[in-house]
Amino acid sequence: MKFLKDFLWVLVVLIVGYFSIEIRPLNELKNEVETFDHVTYAQNYVNEELPTVYTDAIPLPELVQRLQSDKQGAFEEWSNAIAVGNIGYFLIQFTASVEDKSDDEYLLAISDELIVRLQTEFIYGNAIRDASGLIDNKEFQNTSDLNAIAAEVNKMIRNTVIPPFKEKAKVGDTLQVIGAMEVNKKFPPTNQFKVLPVQIKFQ
Repeated sequence: MKFLKDFLWVLVVLIVGYFSIEIRPLNELKNEVETFDHVTYAQNYVNEELPTVYTDAIPLPELVQRLQSDKQGAFEEWSNAIAVGNIGYFLIQFTASVEDKSDDEYLLAISDELIVRLQTEFIYGNAIRDASGLIDNKEFQNTSDLNAIAAEVNKMIRNTVIPPFKEKAKVGDTLQVIGAMEVNKKFPPTNQFKVLPVQIKFQ
């Protein structure tokens, strides 16, 4: 009798356990996990958040002098980067004249000694995403979300900032530029700087 009673209890536990297990396709679970909308996040970042720090952008001539006299201080005070290493990203501003242009970049002269290579084709990397210091990697569960944000931000700049600029810009124009710049602490440039544009205004 005891054996039969124990057997019935085991049977009940097995039946309850079986019906409490939910078997679902893996693609459904994957879709639930991948809920982060990097497109909306990037749009809000470029259109709403990034403009709030335009006034904090470092004048490029001032940054150049600081890199030459106090490189460590320049990085500690002005650079931003999500990853740890020698690469720092700076949000910079300057006024310059268009000296030359190609499909890939425009050469802008701030002075005879200081030339900017404004990128108009190869807008990639993390500079625009990181230079502002507004994005905290602790907000995200994985690096793929951060990479997706960077790619979308770069795409927005390519599609919204570059085309109207290239359509209008000509040699001799004077521009006010806010941009993002990547600098390697070990090998900082001295007189030519690659800049990714964030905002371009004609004077």
